[in-house]
Amino acid sequence: MHILANMGILALSQVVLLLIMAISAIAVGVSVAIRPGERKIGMLRPLTLGTSFAALAAVFGGIAAAFSHLARVGATDEGLGVAWAGIAEATAPGIVAFTALAVAWGLAALGMRRLN
Repeated sequence: MHILANMGILALSQVVLLLIMAISAIAVGVSVAIRPGERKIGMLRPLTLGTSFAALAAVFGGIAAAFSHLARVGATDEGLGVAWAGIAEATAPGIVAFTALAVAWGLAALGMRRLN
């Protein structure tokens, strides 16, 4: 929980937005799997875009934070190590978001298969 306490308001809002979008996409995917329909697929498409853009924003925000840290401490061995670790951690929102989208679209594919 101390990680959330150390996050800035921008990073925290990006994570919250990403989670809301990803959970919404999965919920629509479940809905399509249970009761398929073109209207629901039409709803899943913009949710996919929103989740993708939220993931990109969070990833680039994390990369910017890593470079900001590097600018503060300098290009020492320790500073570079922390910056590389920060860049690696910045990919986590993308991994979460695109995994959620894969689940949502997989569920939608199952539902659409039932429709046809």
